[in-house]
Amino acid sequence: MKLRCFVRHDNLKILSKTIMNSLKGKTALVTGGGKGIGRGIAICLAEEGANVAVVSRTHSEVRRVAQELSDLGVDSLAIQSDISKEREVKRVAQKTADRWGSIHILVNNAALFGKGEVIGLNKRLWDSVLATNLTGPFLCCRAVLPFMVKQKWGRIINISSAYGKMPRLGNSAYNTSKLGLIGFTRVLALETTPYNITINSICPGWVETDHVLNFINSESKKTGKPRDLLMNQYKKESPQNRWISPREIGRLVVYLASDEANSITGEDINISGGMVMY
Repeated sequence: MKLRCFVRHDNLKILSKTIMNSLKGKTALVTGGGKGIGRGIAICLAEEGANVAVVSRTHSEVRRVAQELSDLGVDSLAIQSDISKEREVKRVAQKTADRWGSIHILVNNAALFGKGEVIGLNKRLWDSVLATNLTGPFLCCRAVLPFMVKQKWGRIINISSAYGKMPRLGNSAYNTSKLGLIGFTRVLALETTPYNITINSICPGWVETDHVLNFINSESKKTGKPRDLLMNQYKKESPQNRWISPREIGRLVVYLASDEANSITGEDINISGGMVMY
């Protein structure tokens, strides 16, 4: 028996247009947006029609991503900044609001990875990791929340890590910062509920980025283990035995930033191929 599907072509066009403009008119600010996960997030937000301010310490990187977003037909802004510094964060928020009138979406993605066990860990490294990974999101949230409270609408998505939920030897500073970010997300979600603002965190597993690949290359040189062997070793930490792509993170951010996710707040959502299941 043959089944026929009577779907009008013009309805499909309307559906496609609706999906691709779910964030039209919204302004998003993405930290650590110059490459990797941040770039993937910025592109996905732009594909849904959002204006995007891309923030990073490296000006050439954010300029390149901002141009990519402009090529998609949205307005974009490249801002070089160190989000661990309060004065710079205030400047970033104001510059973004001056450009588009307000800020609707904040993605705290900028992060610093510091390897070392507690015994012998350099305090300067500990301070730097926590300043970027935990204090930075605090400063960014505090800077953008007045805009969100005033308009009674906002979305904040903090990029934590699967290693914020499970220990990994030698990652004391990084793990601590990412677990702290999950806790911060939950507290802030309670504070902002009356203003129709949702705050959530995403906990990725191993994501295929230049940063991760450089880390594996470094580990290969240090341990003498073949690069491919290490690649497979880390991949197998996921029951799906694969890497996560930056775009997968970006699409989850888009969903959490949309009106479809109104009832989701204070959550820490794993996207790890089953590496973490709680």
